[in-house]
Amino acid sequence: MEALHVTDVEPDNEPLHDQLYQLLRELRPQLTKDAFVALTHAATQEGLTFTVAINNHGRCVGLATHRILTTSPGPNHVCR
Repeated sequence: MEALHVTDVEPDNEPLHDQLYQLLRELRPQLTKDAFVALTHAATQEGLTFTVAINNHGRCVGLATHRILTTSPGPNHVCR
């Protein structure tokens, strides 16, 4: 089994952004490069982080997104 390296995509990492775009086009073939650039710029400004899995050949083979949010405590949270 091939090992994968998981890393967050920095906004200025152009080569990785190109691979990210190609991967997203597999899921959304109508996505243009300009729309992708606008999407990633806006999403990053809103706190979204793109995390990719890179194989041993340096190819982006997986993608996840996440953002950290502040939420209210759930019903089982104990405040002291």
